[in-house]
Amino acid sequence: MASTTHKASACLRVQGTSIVDGDGNQVILKGCATGGHTNMENFITGYPGHESEMRAAMLEVLGREKYDFFFDKVSLFCSAVPVSRSTTS
Repeated sequence: MASTTHKASACLRVQGTSIVDGDGNQVILKGCATGGHTNMENFITGYPGHESEMRAAMLEVLGREKYDFFFDKVSLFCSAVPVSRSTTS
């Protein structure tokens, strides 16, 4: 299938087992799902609690220097948007 640029206003829909654009042309979606890499969700990591609690626990265990290093690398390698290092503690 040739790569095609579509108008931003074109709606995607399901037709049978395919995703198609407003004209019925098959569309193949490609990209990266970062999931728990940028959002520390407890159902992904398997640890109880919310992101703020997990960050606070990481800060306590790692100390400020290693904690900052970790989140700097997460931001560098996993996100186009800088990841906040802030914690609730």
